[in-house]
Amino acid sequence: MARKEFGVNQFCMFKKLLNIFFPGQSSTTSSTQTILQPQADEFSIAGLRDDFEKRTWNYDRLKSTLDQDDPRLLNWIGSVDRSGYIREKSLRYLISNYIPGDENRILLRLEDWVPQVQKLAREWVLKSFESLPWQSILENDCLILFLSRREKLAGDPAMQEINRVLLAKFASIDRESFFALKTGFRRYMYLLSLRNDQHLRKWLLEDPEPSNRLLIFWNSGPGQITDNERARIIKDKAIAVRRRYISLQIRDNSTPSQLDLKIFAFDPNRGLRELAGFYLKKYYGINVYDLYHAKEGEEFYYIADFARKEDIDYYLQGLKSSCRRTRLICLQALSIADYHELAKLNIPVLLSENRKTRAILCQFIPRLLTLEELEKLRDVFRKTSPNGLITYLRLIHQKSHWAFVESAVTEMKSDFSESLFLFVDSIIRTRVAVYEKLPVELRASIIRNAALLMECRNPRISELLSRIEFSMKNA
Repeated sequence: MARKEFGVNQFCMFKKLLNIFFPGQSSTTSSTQTILQPQADEFSIAGLRDDFEKRTWNYDRLKSTLDQDDPRLLNWIGSVDRSGYIREKSLRYLISNYIPGDENRILLRLEDWVPQVQKLAREWVLKSFESLPWQSILENDCLILFLSRREKLAGDPAMQEINRVLLAKFASIDRESFFALKTGFRRYMYLLSLRNDQHLRKWLLEDPEPSNRLLIFWNSGPGQITDNERARIIKDKAIAVRRRYISLQIRDNSTPSQLDLKIFAFDPNRGLRELAGFYLKKYYGINVYDLYHAKEGEEFYYIADFARKEDIDYYLQGLKSSCRRTRLICLQALSIADYHELAKLNIPVLLSENRKTRAILCQFIPRLLTLEELEKLRDVFRKTSPNGLITYLRLIHQKSHWAFVESAVTEMKSDFSESLFLFVDSIIRTRVAVYEKLPVELRASIIRNAALLMECRNPRISELLSRIEFSMKNA
């Protein structure tokens, strides 16, 4: 009884809401229909084509509108109806009245949860998929990938037929047309080919996508890689591909060849150099430091990987190289071997060079420079990157909290930005205690600039300045 009263109360409330928002309606029923009745233009064949998860219950409501005007669209909608009866009825219509493009809806029903509907789609595939034109297959590449990932279709005769037809059609495809396909579809075809005749293997290492090139190692041992493939893998631009080649040999408990390890010992990537050096030492007793020291040119400076203090002069020499990678590894080695040597360098020039160089220097600048020397680099930091000012203030904060507060207030007064405010605010909020005396000159400067900053009448700035004022009372 209570449940019935609750239902009546809900209905009455819904009716009142309808009267408020739709005062012109004379009937609750007509108002409800006006709100819930779907419109035919909500659906289109283009909109349904790549929406494989869509489910509707609007077939019956749209039937009166579309049955005569556009029965094809009506049955496209019906093919994803929640009613298995309607899906079967619509699928039969699309098969009987097939128009190019309808294969999209028919193929989708291969993953239907009603066996009768799935059987209809399977029979059509076994009978007609092979006769589809090339363009129709390409237009449904996303759908084919979607179906290939459905666990229930693993080993299904329809999917086996689709894969057979794809392999047959791709047997005569040219290189240009193949690489015009989407990345995911190329990957799917590579896998099909590798499981069968491997006729697409010849293009694997030419693929622009590194994850596709990694398929060269799929289900392959080191002995299955040809000499031509090996040469291309070693020169591959992707680190992941080059690294996988070594890992493959180690995984199979085989000893990597000394020649390959020596090649990778001079790889541009430090991680690969270290990996190759480890296995050269383990299997062949070769110390890669000696290999580097015996070289000339840029390869000699790979001794920087060891960051030995006795090689500091070489690192300083490497910093004058025209090769950016050499300058970077020598700077890194110098900072590890003896960071005090960095003070002898032209720091403003190095800061302007690139992001990686700045990242190395910023670790040591607070220890190398006085506060006055660091403040002279303000304009250099501002020019280096959009966040250069924040980097500068972070370094100032590592030297002196009150110098940071004075610089931050001054910068916000002259050039306020949201990112700058958020950075300064986070530092002030998270600083629990300040064990540093506040010099009189800095106190006066902070008060003067804070007063000017207060004129903007921003509540957030006022709150920040209040926190600074409170921390200054006991400083």
